[in-house]
Formats: sequence, structure tokens, C-alpha cells
Amino acid sequence: MYDIRKTEYEINSQKIIIIGDFNEMPYDKGCLNANGFHGLPVLSVKDKSTRKVNNIEYRKFYNPMWNLMGDFTYPPGTYFYNQSKLHSPMWYILEQKIMSKDVLSLFVKESLKIITSCGGIDFAELGAYGAENNKFEVFLTVKRLEHYRNRMMFVEYGSVAYPATVVMNDSLAVEYSDKRDFVFRVNSMKDLEDMLNTIINSQTLVALLQNLIYVQRFLYRILWNVNFMI
Repeated sequence: MYDIRKTEYEINSQKIIIIGDFNEMPYDKGCLNANGFHGLPVLSVKDKSTRKVNNIEYRKFYNPMWNLMGDFTYPPGTYFYNQSKLHSPMWYILEQKIMSKDVLSLFVKESLKIITSCGGIDFAELGAYGAENNKFEVFLTVKRLEHYRNRMMFVEYGSVAYPATVVMNDSLAVEYSDKRDFVFRVNSMKDLEDMLNTIINSQTLVALLQNLIYVQRFLYRILWNVNFMI
């Protein structure tokens, strides 16, 4: 919000429209929180411009993308992702159009649409080519044990990198989340970085690496003794 206030000061105007891929739903914290973009689903010219939370006045913004969620319009979202988890809307609105109250009188609600084609090209058909999810595995190996793999996690993502699904090794998952929940959703690169930093510094991984180092040294001694005897 600092950047918004700075821009308003530089252009001497509060007529602001912010458009782009936020990688968040309209109801997620970054888009809706009062100390975030504060993008409300309803805001009129006659409404009060601010809302007080804990004795702090926060300026209201309007996000009309709320109104494009669900099957009252087509398509029911800007991104489809069928996750293997209990809580999943499947259709997401990740692109937002957040505007200040000062431009509401200029906004024509009927003009807001999700574009499904351009120049005779159907975007749904393009999406079909990348609809298959991608998966990769993260594991540790020991150089002299050709078939040894200690699986740490599986990562699955669609044609768009995020959100991604991470399935962890059971011992890592328990230490990471303090419960036996092995499947995690990663919404951004920052979330993935935080997750990996936590795993790298976990006692489970430290103990595992120590064991692998011990195994590696043990195998080296055996091979050295065999070579020496030969």
C-alpha cells in the first residue's frame, strides 16, 4: 500500500486501478485484509471511504472480480485446478481488478468479463494442451548405493506453477506441521522457500544426513579393505 500512496502523491490523484495476476482469490488475506489491498465485493460512491479496525482507519477499495466467481457467468473462474484434497474450489479467480472509490463513477460493471478467446483462438483449447499436471520427486541418494533413494517429497503443479501440491515424507511432515498431515498446498514461491528452509533446518533431515554420511564412510572403508586385500 505504500507504493500506491507514493504513486498517488506523485500524480496528485487518488484515481487508482490495480490490475494483474495476484495469485490469490478475492477473499484471501492479501486481497481482502484491511492492511492489504482491502478489495471489497461491494462499494458505492455514497459509502464511507474508510473502515476502522483497532482504532486505525483503512481506506476501502473495490474489487469487482468477486462477482465473476461461480457458474452465474462463463467461465466460472480464470484458472481451473483439480487438487487431490478435501478443500478445493477447483475454479479460481487469481486475476484481480482493484480500484479506488474515486474511479467508481467511471466503471461500467457490464464491461467486466473474463476473455475466453482472441483472434479466433479459443483459450480453453490452448489450456487443454497443458492440462496434465507435472510431477517431480525430491530424494537423497548415496553415491555407492546405486538403487538407494530416501524420498523426501513429491511436488505436483499444473500449467501454472502455483498453487502446487507437496506430499512429504511422513517423518518430515510430522515435524513440519506437528500433525500427521502429509499433503500441503504451496501458493507462491515465497511459501515454497519458507517450506524448504524449515525442512533443511529440521532435526529429521539433520539426523538423516548424518546417517547417510555414516553409511557412505562405512561403505568406503569396506571397499578400501577389499581393494587392499586384493
